[in-house]
Amino acid sequence: MTYVLILLVTIYLGTAGGPAMHEFYSKAACEDAGLAAKKAFEDTGKATLVAWKCVPKGG
Repeated sequence: MTYVLILLVTIYLGTAGGPAMHEFYSKAACEDAGLAAKKAFEDTGKATLVAWKCVPKGG
């Protein structure tokens, strides 16, 4: 499960925080990625919800 968490965080940061990605993703797309990541964290349980709070939001 830790691997999945790391993968999701990496995808989220790559989408919302990667400088090169801003050319390809609008703010709305970044927010959608954040919401998808949040839902995935929620689906994996309470421990990952704690991790979600540590992830920068809004890109």
